[in-house]
Amino acid sequence: IRSHFGSSWVSTLIIMRLLTHNLMMCNRKQCSGGYPLRICPKEAKEDVGMRDSDESSEEETVQQERPAFKVEESEFNPDFIRHMLDKLEWDALIASIPQCQGLTQTLPPSYTQADKDDEN
Repeated sequence: IRSHFGSSWVSTLIIMRLLTHNLMMCNRKQCSGGYPLRICPKEAKEDVGMRDSDESSEEETVQQERPAFKVEESEFNPDFIRHMLDKLEWDALIASIPQCQGLTQTLPPSYTQADKDDEN
């Protein structure tokens, strides 16, 4: 498993978050084929405080762009990965990685039972 999902915490976290995303679906009647949801991260705005406007005395919120996603440290958990593999749509997981611009992780087009049993 580690050979496909990476030994570093960076690849593990990215894959774990994408695994979680892979399980989400739209239950609305208007959604045809609402599983899995398509992931489209965009730049987001973040409030960073208040400032005085040059043109008026009213204060306005300052917003700065921030990445749509970030990498946070997480330990590799082979049992979690094994458990999740049976629940997810592998092709959708593979398709979601390029949609997250800036990610360099790659996964094989498929996996086998031997891959699941191998902890390296």
